Amino acid sequence: MMPVLELRLALAAAIATSAMVLYLVALMVAARIWGRFWAMRRANFVDAWQDYLASDKGPVSSRLLSLHPDEMHHLVRGWNLAAEAQRGRPERLARLREIAYACDLGHAAVALAFRGRSRDERVSGLQALGHLGRSEVFDRLRVLVSSRDPLLSLAAWQALLRIDEERALREVGQALCARPEWPEHSVAQSVAALSEQAKSVLIGQAAAFDCTHRIVAALESSHHAGATQLIRHELQTAGDFDDIAQLLYRVQRSEHIELIERALGQADAGANPGPWAAGYRQRALVWRPLDEEAHG
Repeated sequence: MMPVLELRLALAAAIATSAMVLYLVALMVAARIWGRFWAMRRANFVDAWQDYLASDKGPVSSRLLSLHPDEMHHLVRGWNLAAEAQRGRPERLARLREIAYACDLGHAAVALAFRGRSRDERVSGLQALGHLGRSEVFDRLRVLVSSRDPLLSLAAWQALLRIDEERALREVGQALCARPEWPEHSVAQSVAALSEQAKSVLIGQAAAFDCTHRIVAALESSHHAGATQLIRHELQTAGDFDDIAQLLYRVQRSEHIELIERALGQADAGANPGPWAAGYRQRALVWRPLDEEAHG
């Protein structure tokens, strides 16, 4: 009896194991099929945009007018990429906005920006609001600049600049650059990482100038005239954001880093923008329109 019972148990275990393996394989196949399905859907969105932009006139593709709400995130993200690619081409941008209005993409962008399920969805919504110039959400975006998530804060700031550059600089610029994240120990790395994630050299440039002026102020207060003069000279002769970022990295690795960290750590970063404000407005931080940037 025992050998028979053991045989039956072994057979049952083998069957259960085989069933589990088949179930896992089926899940993997289903996941791959589902992924390809969404990839095809995204490709369809891109094809629809390309067809619409290539034609002289004509109605918006019906594929873009009958989207399921769960697909709007892919539409918004792809529309942002298309808008970025059309910088400096106002006619193409105007047609992209026609697509956005026909698809009610503006409402989808608002929903994603303020109620998105993930950071990626919220950033996509914020980028679309900036490209569309939705001035009616300016005040809501201004509140979002104070978000605890620095990437969301920077994305909201970028959208504000695209909607109304002068008003954004006047009402929000100093508040953003006085955020307590900037004078941390890894200030240069933080600025570079956030700029890379936000895909905006302009945002990184603002934070880099702010950080550099804070470092100069810290060295001046500590009577390190030689280091202060060197850094100030490099700051004045810097041609673009990359020069400023490299300066920050060099300062971070220099012999003065402990002094800088100590001085910046003792400063009340949020109370007063400091002596950087005048230079901030006089230099290249007065943002150029997107079309000028594209042609430049």
